[in-house]
Amino acid sequence: NYADAKSIISYGKALRKLTKKQRRDFYLVDAYYNTRRNDLSPAVEQLENAMLYFKKKKQKAYYEYLLAQIYERNNQPADAVDYYKKAGKHTKDEELNLFAQIQLAKLYGKNPELADQDIVKMLAKLIKFGKNKEHADEVLFTIANYYYFQKDTAQAITYLQKSIKKSISNKEQKGKSYLKLGEISFEQANYTAASGYYDSTMITLPKDYKDYAIISKRKETLETLIGYIR
Repeated sequence: NYADAKSIISYGKALRKLTKKQRRDFYLVDAYYNTRRNDLSPAVEQLENAMLYFKKKKQKAYYEYLLAQIYERNNQPADAVDYYKKAGKHTKDEELNLFAQIQLAKLYGKNPELADQDIVKMLAKLIKFGKNKEHADEVLFTIANYYYFQKDTAQAITYLQKSIKKSISNKEQKGKSYLKLGEISFEQANYTAASGYYDSTMITLPKDYKDYAIISKRKETLETLIGYIR
């Protein structure tokens, strides 16, 4: 019951004799409560309040990453960029740093005016010398999307193909790369190639992928279109 939960949180935060850790935890619970209700602005406010009670930067990193995600969902890309940077800088966890850099690059791709560094170099560094091998496909896919947003289709295709080659166990990522190649081919009116990529997408993506039915319908439409052309 959300009303009861809010009453308990408000009562707890009003208590005077709370330790700093207890007060911080009430702010975190309140942020979680608001996020669950999709009230993102109050969630941001409570997380910002909680940040004041972390002593060590590395403890803050996880919540900085969460805050960046909420800012992004709330259509505040500049603030999201700021907190993805902080999370990457403060964390000692290599995987959290990797995900922070990937999300940062995605935001830069959509909002190039916010970029203050070479995105491709930043991402390539993450997988240099075989580092983060299990996430190389996702990094390469992110680079491909960056080039796509920059309207450099040739480079986008090159990096999508690289991503597919690096996708060993992550079928969903591999399927997403095939799908993007299919979409690009369709945009270029290369319908035969697009159909082949959509075939690979349907084979590779898990059946429970959120847009699987929509992709399947697109594939059927594409086959009909090719039939008319022939």
